[in-house]
Amino acid sequence: MYLSTSPSKQYDCIDLDPYGCPNRFLDAAIQSFKDGGLLLVTATDYLAFFRLAHVFGFANPPDPTNTIQMILTLKVSDVAFEKASSWKKLKQREQELSGTKTAEKELIEISDYDVELQSVDIFEIFQYSFNYIGVLTGPYYRYCTYRDYFETPFKNYAPCV
Repeated sequence: MYLSTSPSKQYDCIDLDPYGCPNRFLDAAIQSFKDGGLLLVTATDYLAFFRLAHVFGFANPPDPTNTIQMILTLKVSDVAFEKASSWKKLKQREQELSGTKTAEKELIEISDYDVELQSVDIFEIFQYSFNYIGVLTGPYYRYCTYRDYFETPFKNYAPCV
């Protein structure tokens, strides 16, 4: 990746998913994507640790742990995919408006959600991941469904603390 640090060789999006800890690759990845680019980092070693806890002398995790891990992994992955998808739409619209694409097609539709999704921070992802209607009591649902729950015209009827 260090070979891609010059501005002419940088990437719009990098998905860093090593077998093992991603820490040793972070510096090169950060230097290899363009300003405003998207860096997706995944570390799934914790799953192997929980499966092999008894080998390390720890007690086996409780039965619901696997389900909770799966749901949390799905939710965090969902935010990454939704954000990447909306980012691609925004980049495509930017290219269409700048004239770098010469196709005679309609402009790609950009919603307020696509724009607002680019500013989702770790606090909002944490709230989405541990919301009571998904971790232990309900089905998996997308981030846009979670956001709509609190920001639609009926948000005043949503039970909030």
